[in-house]
Amino acid sequence: CALRLANKQDQEGALAEADIIENLSLEKLVNENKCLCQIEPCSAVLGYGKKVDKSIKKGLKWLLNNIAKDYEAITERVQKDTAEQRAQEEQDKKERAERVRRIRQEREREEREEAEREGRPIEEEELDEENIPNPFQPISNVI
Repeated sequence: CALRLANKQDQEGALAEADIIENLSLEKLVNENKCLCQIEPCSAVLGYGKKVDKSIKKGLKWLLNNIAKDYEAITERVQKDTAEQRAQEEQDKKERAERVRRIRQEREREEREEAEREGRPIEEEELDEENIPNPFQPISNVI
């Protein structure tokens, strides 16, 4: 569900609810995403606490009621989306590590070839890829 608070309704030239729907293409959004949408024309200048515009309270109550009604489905979707995002981030991390490994190998190969051409001894790095320490340390270890 989507709540749209159409603020500044106290000002001259404020758009009517129908104009807001048209200008934001909300009908298309609702149909494409098959979701509920509530528009509340309001004015946020009234203040806070008990002085909040009644339309804002009404809109928030509508949103919270819809969340409560669909809480299980929302929670399930959030967990699924979170798992998918973590899997994608892990895949991206592996791909980055592989790119770095290939670049490092290519650089080392070029350095060896250059050293051989110049007749210099070839210097091998002491750390292999599996034993590279984590460069990020807790702040308490640094200061």
